Amino acid sequence: MITKYDLLAKAFSKEDANRAWQSWQDYQWDEESDVIPDNIMIVYSFYNYEDYRGYGHVIGYDKEAGEFFEVFGSHCSCYSLEGQWEMEYTSLEELEYSVKRRIEACEERGWRMEADEELDELKELLEIE
Repeated sequence: MITKYDLLAKAFSKEDANRAWQSWQDYQWDEESDVIPDNIMIVYSFYNYEDYRGYGHVIGYDKEAGEFFEVFGSHCSCYSLEGQWEMEYTSLEELEYSVKRRIEACEERGWRMEADEELDELKELLEIE
């Protein structure tokens, strides 16, 4: 399993982190939310958009809390991800477990891994065999 320090070494640049952050913010109405807070590091961001619907997932690290977190969101054609940034604190062990369970669910249903587009990226990120 990947270590905390190995995962943090994969953190996004400030520019890429800002880009990921902005898609979750109401920045068109609030210029102060344009820039990601200094205590937040982004190590993973996924966004899937199809048929006027979207799904987003972020994994990050809160330097003040000293913990990893996940953010999940979705939208229909009317809106985007803005206003859905709610950090759910987690551990590396919980992240690895949830990815493994998603893989098992695909296998149990006879789905190919592509049915869950994000799994390959998460396996690579977390260095899961």
